[in-house]
This record gives sequence, structure tokens and C-alpha cells, in this order.
Amino acid sequence: MSGATSTNTDITDEASVARMVESVVERYGSLDFAHNNAAGSIPTHELAEYDNDLNAWAIRLYLEGPYFCLKHELRYMKEHGGGSIVNTASLAGLFPSPLTAPYTAAKHGVVGYTKSAALEYGRYGIRVNAVCPGVVRTGLTKDLPEEYIGPVTAGQVIKRLAEPEEIAEPVVFLLSEAASFMTGSIIAVDGGASVSTTSID
Repeated sequence: MSGATSTNTDITDEASVARMVESVVERYGSLDFAHNNAAGSIPTHELAEYDNDLNAWAIRLYLEGPYFCLKHELRYMKEHGGGSIVNTASLAGLFPSPLTAPYTAAKHGVVGYTKSAALEYGRYGIRVNAVCPGVVRTGLTKDLPEEYIGPVTAGQVIKRLAEPEEIAEPVVFLLSEAASFMTGSIIAVDGGASVSTTSID
């Protein structure tokens, strides 16, 4: 069966995630690939100024959500001969992002889940990798004023926002058999920001 379908899923609710996986299997007959890509917007504050509820919400969306997805995807793939999973972490999963401590902590956690899952499930024919994007031109960022984009991209080698397709292509590669010898890999897709961050002037 070909063609794309969509289903409303609350990834912060485990039962909703379980139903999503079940619906994919019911429609397509199997679950061979998964891309876990949580998105949202969180206000910026110094760590000690974050409201406890806001901190909990960020951790639930950015860390527990991907965990629920991994949990149910891995269970199915383990029982049905393997598969490939890609998680979206963030450049903030590699380097701290100021004034976004809950987001930074959660994305570091996604990197940790990715490596742990790769280590534990490779024996079942399951590959688990992650991409770490910089700032991407999406519905959340497309209306950013130019005076904000400049400082955001100042630390990059390629001084512009990424287009969604520029993140999607590495994801598709990692999911495919072209990346059959890759698991536990954490790939920065960040316009060179990580190179700039680690360089010595």
C-alpha cells in the first residue's frame, strides 16, 4: 500500500503513541522505519527562573515523548525482524544553549537514549541514530526578523537558517540501507556551528 497518511498523536501520552504504532502496522502491515521529531516553543529564562510546571512540560515533550516513541517502536521492531530509527535531537544536545536549560537537558537526553538504544538493540537488527539540527526555517521560525537571524547564525559557517529539506535528507539517508553500517551515530546538521564552537582562534 502506497501513499502517506496522518494520525493525531500526543507524544506526551504513552497510550496515544502506542495507538499510533498500532495504526501504522494496521495500515501498512509493518513498521520498518521511524523518525521521532518533537517540536514546540519554550520561553527563555535563566535556569533558576524557570517555573517548575514549564520545566516539567519541556522535559515531557522533548524527552519523555521521544522515549515513549522509542519504547513502542523498539518493541515492535524487536519482535518483527529489525528496522531503523532516527531521533531528532538538536545542536543543543551537543552544546549547552543559554537560557534554555530544560530544552538543552532534554536534547542531551535524546542523544543518550539514541546511544543506549543503539547499543542494546543492534543485536536485533535495529539501527538507531540521531540528527542534531541547528535553527531550521519552520512554522516556528519562519517569521523571525532579520535582526534576530543574524545573531542566531553568527556562530555558523553557513550563515543562514536551514531549510526543512536539508534536515530531511540526512534523516532519509540514516533510515536507508545506504547507512546500513551506521548506528549510534549523532550527526550535526548545523551549518558548521559545531565546527565553529570547537575551533581554536
